[in-house]
Order: sequence, then C-alpha cells, then structure tokens
Amino acid sequence: MEKEVKPYYEDDYQSLDEMSTIDLLEMKDDALRGLNERDWKIYFGIKED
Repeated sequence: MEKEVKPYYEDDYQSLDEMSTIDLLEMKDDALRGLNERDWKIYFGIKED
C-alpha cells in the first residue's frame, strides 16, 4: 500500500535564504515601482478603467 506524503508548508515556497541578493533587489524594485505608479495616479487624480 502506497502512503500519501503531503509536502511541508515551507517546502512549497523558496526560502529567502535560498534566493540570490539580485532576485531580492529586483523584487524590491518592482514593489517600489508599483507603489510609485499608484501614488502618482492618486496625486494627479487619474482613474483606471
């Protein structure tokens, strides 16, 4: 009889320790870029359709 093995929660995600510094910096830059675009649209009253 085969036993079902469920993955441990943390195995589903790459840990920050395993990620390269470049990947983390790119994630940070993308997040900041998204925030800056949203703030710019709010400041100038631009509505998205």
